[in-house]
Amino acid sequence: MKNITERQLQILEHLAEFKYLTTDQVMGLLGNSGRPYILQLLNGLSDGKRPLTRFKDLGFYPGAGRLPRMHFLTPYGVNFLVENLDFDPDKVKAPKERTPLFQRDFFHRVFTIDFNIFVRKFCKKNQLKKVFFDYYFDQIGSQRNSTAKAKNALTVGDFQIIPDGIGKITDGENEKLFLFEQHNGNDSKRAIKQIYSHVEAIGEGLASEKYDYPKGVRVFYVFENEACARSVAKRMQEDNNLREHKEFFLFSTNDLIRKKFDDWYTFDGEKRSFF
Repeated sequence: MKNITERQLQILEHLAEFKYLTTDQVMGLLGNSGRPYILQLLNGLSDGKRPLTRFKDLGFYPGAGRLPRMHFLTPYGVNFLVENLDFDPDKVKAPKERTPLFQRDFFHRVFTIDFNIFVRKFCKKNQLKKVFFDYYFDQIGSQRNSTAKAKNALTVGDFQIIPDGIGKITDGENEKLFLFEQHNGNDSKRAIKQIYSHVEAIGEGLASEKYDYPKGVRVFYVFENEACARSVAKRMQEDNNLREHKEFFLFSTNDLIRKKFDDWYTFDGEKRSFF
């Protein structure tokens, strides 16, 4: 077994929690130690016959240039954490069975992982514990025998909704289960349609039942585009069927959560906290 530095151990631990990380995300989690140094650490983990990590290179994307690499744990990396650091293998996030990555999903996936990172930082700052945070691309079952399905799936009538994230945090006495949606682009009608699906799921208590949570569940919406967020908020104010669900939907933007993660807003502009 190759020698592993403390910083490399931290990278492995972060990958076990967040599943995929770009080089910039690794830098942020390690305290911006400098790109050449971080790349040296990552290269050391991905080298050799039994690499602990690998990366996916998605090439060039129109209008965005070359996409950053996505780093993740290999089965060797998972085994290393289980055997040497007593990690629970069921709680290690790692791709299974050569799960594909797609260019089109790249930015949405990175923003979703960013949100998970912000939740972790928020919990650390406020003496809270992140119990779990599952992604829309997490699966249970196996592709090989056609039993694979989205871990976050909620069945609403004759269809399913798959929230981009479902998580739980606690202060030791009180728990909070929450849903997360990352909305990229300018299509406000798509967001409203999705919100209607969430309203139906909330009405049936689907997330509360699935996770044995005795309270109502809020949906935290993060918009890439602020104008789209305003358009969705305006539509909710005008729609009687949505207006009564005001407290179940809190809005922010990707720019805002980087500055003030604990600032969330109802569709009529009232401020709420995350926990």
